[in-house]
Amino acid sequence: MTECYLYFDNVPSLQYGIKFEKLSKIIIHSTTGGEPFTISDVQSCWDNINMCYDLFSEDLANWGYTNLTAGSTLGFTLELEWYE
Repeated sequence: MTECYLYFDNVPSLQYGIKFEKLSKIIIHSTTGGEPFTISDVQSCWDNINMCYDLFSEDLANWGYTNLTAGSTLGFTLELEWYE
């Protein structure tokens, strides 16, 4: 894993991602039965240039190596938590 971008949009172009101020946590679930990976400070991942959440980190890459099933595309479940 060398990059991990998360876009929310309501338009066909990926140039205009939506930033959700109340998004507080992203939990990535393992496809191999391991523990989930949690990103607690989601707002610090916002990339103003690409208008998306840049979730990549060395910790995520290391976790993904043993907790995601390899393929040409990685598929996994995201759980999103919001501030009340």
